[in-house]
Amino acid sequence: MRIFVAIELSEEKKEHFLLVRKSLEKVNEDVRWIRREAMHITLKFLGEVSKDKVEEIKNNLTKTLQGFGSFKIEIKGVGFSPNSVKPRIIWIGIEKTEKLKQLHRIVEDICFMSGIEREKRGFVAHLTLGRIRSLKKKDELIQKIKKLDNFSFGKIVVKEVSLMESRLFSHGAKHICLEKTSL
Repeated sequence: MRIFVAIELSEEKKEHFLLVRKSLEKVNEDVRWIRREAMHITLKFLGEVSKDKVEEIKNNLTKTLQGFGSFKIEIKGVGFSPNSVKPRIIWIGIEKTEKLKQLHRIVEDICFMSGIEREKRGFVAHLTLGRIRSLKKKDELIQKIKKLDNFSFGKIVVKEVSLMESRLFSHGAKHICLEKTSL
């Protein structure tokens, strides 16, 4: 099973992100845009995991995160990675609060105890909006994104995390929630 841990988003927030996506779609049609139902904030991508390990991770998430407490994060800015010379990903930024960093560390620890390697790169909270396939109209796209650099989408309350399965199909990935853990 292809697994990840995520913060799911309300339909209202997804609607805001779709409006931004639609404005950017007009600039560059050679981007594979994330579908509404696939919008989320990834805390940890685990990759292929056996069903036994999935059960172990589910149980450990529930035991460890119970009582963690809900918290707010601001969703702010639109950007691209890795840089403006060869942008590959268009993302929406997430405020990296102490509570979010702590939640990420706990999720990493739970996965590590189950035999999943720790992420070597630093955690950068974001919501992927699209993947750039070619660099045609790159300059126009970058200019439009830079105008949204400090745009605030407001705050959300994080009350739970979800253990998700990602099934790959020719039309894209389908995400299935396996378990929600209340904080």
